[in-house]
Amino acid sequence: MPYVVKAFCVSCLLLFISSSYADMTKPRFLAVSFHADWCNGCKALAPKIKQARAQANLDQSGILFVKLDLTNENTSHQAAMLAESLGISDVFNDNDGNTGYIAVIEASTGILLSRILYKDSVDEMIHSLDLIK
Repeated sequence: MPYVVKAFCVSCLLLFISSSYADMTKPRFLAVSFHADWCNGCKALAPKIKQARAQANLDQSGILFVKLDLTNENTSHQAAMLAESLGISDVFNDNDGNTGYIAVIEASTGILLSRILYKDSVDEMIHSLDLIK
């Protein structure tokens, strides 16, 4: 086979593999934790969501878990930039600095689907996330 044909075939194969991998790694949903170090609700939420993620194998699903840190002015600025890059600035701005919950967002549209609260049980958290998987 001539070199040009081989190079073309290899290029097509690499393009197919990379586009297939990109589709597999794009999140369908975002689970965005609005967090602050001083927030008691955040302290109660963290171990429960960690348990839910492990128990239901949620890290292997189409859900991207993101933490937006609103602890202080610097971390809030970084959180705002991260929200912008994820396409969820509207949800971030509407949040108005509230913490202690997880916003479940459709990644492609940025639409808020539900909230997981620190007072929810692990089973309720799993159920809320299983509904979107």
